[in-house]
Amino acid sequence: MKKTIILTMLLMVGFSFGQSKKTKKLLAEIKNEWTPNQYGVPEYIKTFENLNLTKETLVNNAIKHLKQVSDIDCVITEESETKDQLKIKLTTLVRKDSDYKTYAIYLGSIDFKENRIRIKLTLNKWLGVESNGREYPIPVKESYPFNKIGTDKNYEGKSFYKSHKIILPLINSLAENIIIYKEEPNNTDNW
Repeated sequence: MKKTIILTMLLMVGFSFGQSKKTKKLLAEIKNEWTPNQYGVPEYIKTFENLNLTKETLVNNAIKHLKQVSDIDCVITEESETKDQLKIKLTTLVRKDSDYKTYAIYLGSIDFKENRIRIKLTLNKWLGVESNGREYPIPVKESYPFNKIGTDKNYEGKSFYKSHKIILPLINSLAENIIIYKEEPNNTDNW
């Protein structure tokens, strides 16, 4: 019996170390793909230039696109009076387990000038949601790899890796849809 318990403990430690090594390898893969802000959390800034579109057109396209997009959860939280900035909150599903979902919450802005836009998003917090609807917000700066004393390094590290892999194409897609925005035709079927 004692041998079984000792063997089980050794296997658990071995698997734990193996997972930690794998997580560190994933994080090393994306190390130079994001920039830390003054608090050490990821900030993504991407500028799109030479668009041959007026500032007004870009702002209107962005507002229309963000109001009709259904594949991401993006909310305009504030519009500047000068129509040169939209503040946004973007939520993406990062992990889904049998009874728990983890979302990445980004806060940021879309800045507009003649012929160009800049999208700036900062990973703000994780939101864990149990199947019963109970929510657990966790500030990103308190999680691994931004806080080396994270509570669950493997889970938090892999969640960051997955969120990073989701957000980069999302920024490009968002910009592309703002630049080439076309209104959905009204399907008024009078039959």
